[in-house]
Formats: sequence, structure tokens, C-alpha cells
Amino acid sequence: MKCLLTGLLLSALPFFSVAENMTSDVSAYKQELMQEIINQFQDDGTFTQLAQCTNQRAERLKDHFVQTLDKCLDTPDASEEALNQCLYVGVGKLSGIPAQKLRTCVESTAENDNQDKLEHIEKQIAELEDQLNLLSEKDDLNEADLKREAALQSKLDSLYIKLDAEEQARGRRSEQ
Repeated sequence: MKCLLTGLLLSALPFFSVAENMTSDVSAYKQELMQEIINQFQDDGTFTQLAQCTNQRAERLKDHFVQTLDKCLDTPDASEEALNQCLYVGVGKLSGIPAQKLRTCVESTAENDNQDKLEHIEKQIAELEDQLNLLSEKDDLNEADLKREAALQSKLDSLYIKLDAEEQARGRRSEQ
């Protein structure tokens, strides 16, 4: 139900439609994909966060999600919104949670994840800037210091690009 899920599903659906005659291969791939998604959601705490938001047990939500995901992978419409809607409606029906409540919980969880990501990047930037400041305070930089300074500056530049991309993505999400 997060961006990762949609990306995985969207990348897999063309495979399902092309390989209709290879049902055992498709079924095995589908099961593997589903397991990968479930493992990801287990590892990143998605089910736990949804459980807290919806006042449901995480294990129960996981079961509903697995049942729904299996059906949603068989839908002919491969658009991101159609897949999300299929998941929200299906999990909602099984759990008794309105689809809009699930959507709100997922969006809230995603926003918290994005905020954590931004804070992590900002923390890394601050640490690199501190290291660069310490180097710049040295009167005489040797060759190793210059290489370290260049490496730190390169990392810092990459983080600024990453931070900018995250902030732009956040802005686009808030416009929607």
C-alpha cells in the first residue's frame, strides 16, 4: 500500500498478462512477489503502524492484506490508483474498516516515513558540515585532508540533491 508496493505491482502486471499460458510460472512469480511485499511490510513496520491507526491486530490486517493482494494482482487495470483502490476496498471489506479510513492511515504512515527520511538526511548534512568545518579550521591541510575534504563535499552535495528531491516529492504529494 506504499509506493514500493505500487511500483512492484505495476512492474509485475505486464508479466502476468504476457505469460497467461505459463500459469505455473506466473503463479510462482506471483507468490514470490507477494511474499516479498509482505516481508517488506513486516520489516518496515507497516502492518504495526496500520494496526495502531485502525485499532486492529497487525496479524489480522496482514491476513486480510494477503487475501486482497492475491485478488488485486489478478485485476486487468494496472493503474496505480486502481491497484490502491482494490487494496483499500478489499482490506476494508475483510476488516470492516472503511476504505477511506485505510487510505488516511496509509497516507499518514507514509507522511511520517517521509518526515523521518527528511530528518535523517538533514542530520547527515549537519554531521558532514561539522566535519568540513573542522577541516577548514586547520591551518595546513595535507594531501589526506584534501582528499577527505573532497570526499565529504561530494557526499554533502549528494545529500543536498537527495534532500531537494525529497522536498519536491513531498510538495507534490501535498498538492494532491
